[in-house]
Amino acid sequence: MSVPEVASRYTDLADKIFQTAAQDPAADFAVQLAKVARALVQGHTGRQPADPSALASDDEAVRANAVRPLSFKSLVGKGHAEFSSARQQDALEYFQFLLQQINRCEHANGERLGLPSAPPTKAAFAFSFEERVQCLESGCVRYRCLEENVLQVRLWSALTLFYLNPSLSYT
Repeated sequence: MSVPEVASRYTDLADKIFQTAAQDPAADFAVQLAKVARALVQGHTGRQPADPSALASDDEAVRANAVRPLSFKSLVGKGHAEFSSARQQDALEYFQFLLQQINRCEHANGERLGLPSAPPTKAAFAFSFEERVQCLESGCVRYRCLEENVLQVRLWSALTLFYLNPSLSYT
């Protein structure tokens, strides 16, 4: 995880999140996020045993603390027609849906996740940019400020230009 605010929220507070887990930790979105964050940042999964040597010898403990991608995906997609299925999904749509689910989880579990003093996770991915549109006839210009969490780069125009004029060099 390369976003420090997100990584620290879920790794630093992982033990507190695990201790305050609901009856079924597999259905607790905050617990699953903490497990994924800890696995990505520290290489550890779930709650660590008091005796680290027990983890190497006990396969059951390893399975109990493992991050299961399919379980995480089904928890995130629960109740969504597209993301709860086994069909292929669009990565951008899934990312935006995941941010929505994280936002809902943080809203519901704000104190547990230490959020009163920190901005929500979606803020780490948000940015704004200004779009300039000019009318070719009148020359009037309109500016529009857009809030986004992904930057879409349209390559079609550049590719079309290259194929229409192959003498252009991009090297």
